Amino acid sequence: MNGDKTVSDAISVAVGATQNIAQGWAQRASPASLFRRLVFPGYADTRLFLDQLATLSRTTGCYPDISFGREYVNITVYAGNGETLTADELDFVRRVDEVAGMQKAAG
Repeated sequence: MNGDKTVSDAISVAVGATQNIAQGWAQRASPASLFRRLVFPGYADTRLFLDQLATLSRTTGCYPDISFGREYVNITVYAGNGETLTADELDFVRRVDEVAGMQKAAG
């Protein structure tokens, strides 16, 4: 993929520090963003995750681009400043992983 690398390596935060992001997210340089595809066993699980993602977005004020089908959700979190993902955006990504992990544990 053009300009993509795995985020498990580490990405730069606005202040210049690096933070490790959970595996499964891909960093894209132009535009600066993180992407992840989540796969679910069926529509009910997909719908539950989308509802939880909507609640998380309302809570944090971070609204990623999403697309979804019956058994998957694609999420892209763009850097709000257009250059580097902020600590808040990275925290949102971690929280998405937590929501996805909790759903798998409950399923």
